[in-house]
Amino acid sequence: LQAAGWFTPPSLHVVRNHGAVPQIDFDAHRLEISGVPAGACKVSMAELTSGKFGPPVSIPVTFICAGNRRKEQNMAKKTIGFNWGCAAVGNSVWTGVRLCDVLEALGISKVSKEHRYVHFEGPVGELPQGET
Repeated sequence: LQAAGWFTPPSLHVVRNHGAVPQIDFDAHRLEISGVPAGACKVSMAELTSGKFGPPVSIPVTFICAGNRRKEQNMAKKTIGFNWGCAAVGNSVWTGVRLCDVLEALGISKVSKEHRYVHFEGPVGELPQGET
């Protein structure tokens, strides 16, 4: 790991999901967006990466699971969840369009009474305990 430098190799990067990784077809998948001044729309992955909704950016990030070191927490007071040790951390570079740029392209340039929150949903059946 030390020889890899500052970024965690994909084979060693922590993976933590509360459901299965969605299996999407890049060419067929659409994001359904509603509640924006431009009106409800569907955006393809090709449109999202084309620059129409803002330039793709690459940002170095550190991902850490909120349950990191839960093993030690469970020794003091029992919690729910897996007994993670200290390894639920990974450094990588994420590339994509910033959410603020997508929202601005759809007519939301600042927070307002009507536009204070963003709600994300996954495909129906994605999470084992729920519908979305």
